[in-house]
Amino acid sequence: MACKTLRLIVFVGLLQGGLGGAPAIAQTSKPPTSSISQADFNTVCQLSSGQPTTLVPRVPNLSQRFPPLFPPLFPTTLPSGTLGRLMLFSVSDYLNQAQERTQKQDYAGAIGAYTQALRLNPYDNSLYENRAEAFVQMGDRQAALADYNKAVEYAPESGTFAREKRAKLKMQLQDWQGANEDFTFLINRSGKSVPSFFYRDRCTVRKAMGDTQGAIADYREYRQRVPLAQPNRNDLRLPLPPPIQLTPRRRNSQFLPPQATSSVAQPYPTSNEPEPTTTRGYFARGLSRLASVFSENWTGALSDFAQVSQREPEMAIAEYYKGLAQLRLGDAQGAIASFTKTLELDPSFTATYYSRAIAYLRLQTDPTAALAFEDLNRLIAQQPEAKEAYVLQSAAYLHLRKDTKAAQQRIDDLIWKLKVTPAEAYLNRAEVFEVLALPELAIADYTQVIERDPENLVAYRNRGRLQNQAGNCAAAQSDRQIAAKIEQRQYQRALQDYKRQYPGSVAFYPIPPGIPSLEFCAPSPSLPIQKQ
Repeated sequence: MACKTLRLIVFVGLLQGGLGGAPAIAQTSKPPTSSISQADFNTVCQLSSGQPTTLVPRVPNLSQRFPPLFPPLFPTTLPSGTLGRLMLFSVSDYLNQAQERTQKQDYAGAIGAYTQALRLNPYDNSLYENRAEAFVQMGDRQAALADYNKAVEYAPESGTFAREKRAKLKMQLQDWQGANEDFTFLINRSGKSVPSFFYRDRCTVRKAMGDTQGAIADYREYRQRVPLAQPNRNDLRLPLPPPIQLTPRRRNSQFLPPQATSSVAQPYPTSNEPEPTTTRGYFARGLSRLASVFSENWTGALSDFAQVSQREPEMAIAEYYKGLAQLRLGDAQGAIASFTKTLELDPSFTATYYSRAIAYLRLQTDPTAALAFEDLNRLIAQQPEAKEAYVLQSAAYLHLRKDTKAAQQRIDDLIWKLKVTPAEAYLNRAEVFEVLALPELAIADYTQVIERDPENLVAYRNRGRLQNQAGNCAAAQSDRQIAAKIEQRQYQRALQDYKRQYPGSVAFYPIPPGIPSLEFCAPSPSLPIQKQ
């Protein structure tokens, strides 16, 4: 009887050791073969010798499995006089540059574009995350780690996705303790829906740290989610659909900028949310008020950036945004002062010359016009590809100096030097005339666009809006009806392209919009005219 009891005790002790008991594991560096497969344990929790080209594995051909929604959920046009009309480049412009250069594997160029975008929004976690990935492709992992740290700091919900990529980067840097902390945070935060590869990767980290007990525990959690009976099961993160592809945003904010959906911080509710208590909070709310698609709040933005400037007197971008708000509110003199201070704080921020030139031209005097031309000449000397500077000069020549020859020369420079189509050149100048509160000249240029491009939806819409403001009801109604028909044709073409690209998808195809029944000759908002 005593021998049977002794055998039972020994058997129970061995069984407990195999299930994770402390005594058995503490005395050996190998996992007990009685409970897990040694070969499978080494396969799951092994270090990859190769350097991955991307930090997070992706499932190929996601677009075939998860086609984007059609039509896009967001409006494709913005009201006249919005933020992008007053800026030389926006965050979305730099994002487009970065994406183009990334596709060409010009990672150094992509890093430069992301850096310029961060100058406009230094608290944007997604920009830091994207730049970190470009640094990884360049092989500069320390710079990538610094950017991931910023992304985690500024991201909502503790930067879950950025933290995951940071953990994988720390594995490549052999910072096992840091990777273990990040994966532990992610596992604890995920609750009951922990992705299996979190346990797999932490198993690898703990094995490298020498924590065999913790590695075995993670291995078991992993195998509970990915059983051995299904060795080829895809245990990656549930793939997300690709981002909704909007119509490419025209310069001067004719289309929805990407930062309105991702890059710009979400707006603070005006009633229930308490006032910000940090510089970052005021900056995020001010930028949201400037760039909000549905409800611009320029007065509130001016107040927020004034708070930022008071807290951070050396922050040039806060002065710049304050100047944009003042310019939009009609305070050209105040905007000039803010833009001048921006250049004093950061002389390399040459885009300020463009915005200050608009402020000078809004005063509509000969001395300020001369100062505007000086700013635009400086800008063109430093950025010869800045087509907006040529457009603004052409508008100034035509309106203030009545020099049609010089104005046309600038249009010709756009067409021949910068390879801009004639329709696009006149469309850009028409939008500049709107910024300068010159609707008659804008209507004339929109007519030039329509003559060169009869299917230009933007020209018909904008000309109809200006005709509406001027009280030309018949002309406004005609333009809007033509615009609605063009939109229907473009919608149908886009729908057919979508069906060809995603055959057999179950996406919802709504009925194309009809001709809107709108009340014409109703007053609509426009840029305030600078008082003399």
